[in-house]
Amino acid sequence: MGFLDSDDREVLARIGFQNGRKGGSLVHYLNKRLSGGDGLGGLAFAGNDRELALWMARGCCALGDYEHYYMAAQWLGRAGGEESAEGESLYLMALAAMYCGRPEEALSYAESSVGQEEGRPEAWHLLAELYSFAGEQQKALDAVEKGRPAGGFPEDWDRLEQMILAGDSLEAMEKTRIRNMSARAGEQGSLLEKCRLEATDGLVCDRAGLEGVMSVLKPEIWDGDEPYCGFCCLNGDRELTGAFYMNEAAVSKWKPEELRRILGALPEMEGEGRKALAENGAGDGELCLLELYPDHTLGLVFETETGEQKVAVDGAGTVSREMETTASAESSLLLREPGWNFEQLKKDLYLDWGISCGEMEEKGMLTFLDSGMKVTVSLGLDGNRNVCLTAVVLGEEGQQLEAELELERVLESCRKQKGVG
Repeated sequence: MGFLDSDDREVLARIGFQNGRKGGSLVHYLNKRLSGGDGLGGLAFAGNDRELALWMARGCCALGDYEHYYMAAQWLGRAGGEESAEGESLYLMALAAMYCGRPEEALSYAESSVGQEEGRPEAWHLLAELYSFAGEQQKALDAVEKGRPAGGFPEDWDRLEQMILAGDSLEAMEKTRIRNMSARAGEQGSLLEKCRLEATDGLVCDRAGLEGVMSVLKPEIWDGDEPYCGFCCLNGDRELTGAFYMNEAAVSKWKPEELRRILGALPEMEGEGRKALAENGAGDGELCLLELYPDHTLGLVFETETGEQKVAVDGAGTVSREMETTASAESSLLLREPGWNFEQLKKDLYLDWGISCGEMEEKGMLTFLDSGMKVTVSLGLDGNRNVCLTAVVLGEEGQQLEAELELERVLESCRKQKGVG
């Protein structure tokens, strides 16, 4: 007997996974369910539960950032090998493997996927991209022709064919797919689209580029793809511990001169970071970790008497004097008619996303906790004295994407009520 019951299946089918909001909600719902047992989390419960793994992978791949592709690969891998997987699982395995920097492995999965299920257009699209990357142009074009009848948008197939004939890179083809997908899902310009585009740096490892990074760092310890890349190296006369929050393929795209600049400026940035600690009442601290992020911003993590404190550094090397410890997202909707119903919102949040919020509701305000995030929906007046509904989501540090997706879910449910602008 599997982990999911009939109620779970009903909720998951209702949510769906056609865009990032829905995919994020699937992962959100399943993680809440998995954390409700003995506290050991998903790995303890999952075993080789293929149904659970498939639903989790659907949600992760709909989100489409590196961390969730890695998560999808882990779930599908635990659920069994290629021999016993079905067409959709094989397609998701191919997609996850590609975004984990293993395109050759992804090609094998994609071939198996269309071999079992020819009517999946997204699998043919991926297979065409991977054949093109492998230098098999005719096979790539054949995959396009076989994929067209299966569905999808004609203009996408036309553009893919043009890119194959032009010899465009795998990264370029994926960025085109992502932009088209995000635009159709209403996610263009969002943080989610930004994370998806950044993830394309992790498709193919540039071995020469990686060697260039290593020539600058000269790491004594290097832990690659775990899922991030951690290292220890000497910077001047001190030992430095750092982590790239990405895989080796993405690390290989970093320019050696950029890393030299960062390492050279580190003593000055560390000094500015200590000033930020003092100004924010965190006392003094020792730098214990340098974090490097996909958007080329940095995090300076200091060990203080009250625990670890992080100071942000932007892409230009400017150290922030403010220490953000929470993630937040906020938006308002104009109410054109009276009669807002918080009870209906509670019902809609559960029916739409599986979010249970039976907590505080008083004086025109609904407040509830959802997987560690505090959500507040309140009635009030805007600057023009119009009645509006304001939703605010507060999460922990590092949860900005989760907070923004939660806000979008709440707003989508709010818009279902009559009179919302």
